[in-house]
Amino acid sequence: MKLSETATKQFIDSWPIARLATLNADGSPHQVPVVFVHYAGLFWSPVDGKTKRTGELTRIENAMANPHASLLLDHYAEDWSQLWWLRIDVELQVVRLSDDAKRSVQTTTSDVVDALRRKYSQYETVPVLRDPPTLLSMRPLNISSWCASA
Repeated sequence: MKLSETATKQFIDSWPIARLATLNADGSPHQVPVVFVHYAGLFWSPVDGKTKRTGELTRIENAMANPHASLLLDHYAEDWSQLWWLRIDVELQVVRLSDDAKRSVQTTTSDVVDALRRKYSQYETVPVLRDPPTLLSMRPLNISSWCASA
């Protein structure tokens, strides 16, 4: 059975983690957990200040090569009547902030950063964006869901 519209909206607005699936250049899947926020009809995920390998992240490289991806929000419980998942097929765009960025982009991303800070208390001590400031913008194309019970 599908998740209700109310449950879908609630999970999109409050669920703390998603798995982002992109495709590597060789066509193999690449899936990583990401934090995200839903703002102005788009999903956003930062390249934040948590420890990462150096250089460009694979998800960013993949997004630049192929903008099609999906986000998966899910819940597992020993009580299988509580299981659910929500898959959001998205079109990715890499947003890099610079002094040259248009004012509308800077305003939107500033609002997104504020929304991320409100959602994740960890951003009180971890920078929301690392250098170079980069976000993934994700336009939803299709939403699918399943739940074990109403």
